[in-house]
Amino acid sequence: MGWNIGWLFFGAAAFVLVIFNLIRVCTGKTKGWAALLLASMSCGAGSILSAYHQVANWALHGDMAAIQDVVPTMAKIYTIALLIGIVLNLLVLVAARRRKAE
Repeated sequence: MGWNIGWLFFGAAAFVLVIFNLIRVCTGKTKGWAALLLASMSCGAGSILSAYHQVANWALHGDMAAIQDVVPTMAKIYTIALLIGIVLNLLVLVAARRRKAE
C-alpha cells in the first residue's frame, strides 16, 4: 500500500498561489487576481480530497492503526491550514477591491 503525496503538492500549490497573488495585488498588478484566487482555493480543495483518498485507501486495506494515528492530527492541521488560507484569500480580495477603487 503506497502513500499518496498529492495532498502535499496541492497544499503547497495553494499557499504558493495565494502568496504570489497577494504580492501581485499589493504591487498593483491586479489583472488575473480572480483566476489565481480560484486556482489557490481549488488546490486547497484538491489537497483535502487527496488526503481523504489516502484515508479511504487505508480503510479499504483494513489499516485501522494508520487511521487512528493520523486522522486526528490531520484534522487539526487541515483546520489550521484552511483558516490561514481563507484569511490570505480574503486579504487578496480586500486588496484587489481597494486597488480597483483607487
